[in-house]
Amino acid sequence: MFSEEDQENLYKLVQNKSTSGKQGLGIKDQPRKIAGVPFEGKKTSFSDSDGEDSTDSHSSAKRKHGDVLDMETNDEPKLKLKKLCRLLLRQVPGETLKIKQLKVLIDEHSSVFANFSSKRDALAFLKQKLEGSEKFSVDGKRVSLSVKRG
Repeated sequence: MFSEEDQENLYKLVQNKSTSGKQGLGIKDQPRKIAGVPFEGKKTSFSDSDGEDSTDSHSSAKRKHGDVLDMETNDEPKLKLKKLCRLLLRQVPGETLKIKQLKVLIDEHSSVFANFSSKRDALAFLKQKLEGSEKFSVDGKRVSLSVKRG
């Protein structure tokens, strides 16, 4: 038969399952969206116990080391982007293109702009990279290779 202990165990089992998956501010596995764009920030947790402060310092050092590795991997596509721009501009007569045309050519050769949510963001990123480099000159919407002065 069905005893009171069985009923109690069943109740506890159902309660544990129904409350174990709940998250306070959204679902843990899905990225948060702020203004319609996935937020790429870090989660911070606050603790009241003094014993955990020492472990937090170790984990933050690990995070910093991880950030250094992330920055190293992010530098690689940036270098490739500038090299690719230089190669594409050299192939074009006059070595001058509009930024949009250059972006289209880059999209054909590489997936550098796949992470951007809109074309405008990708174009702004490209323009910022080219303006920051001495090898390119940006005049309004046109990009050309800089003349080497020696």
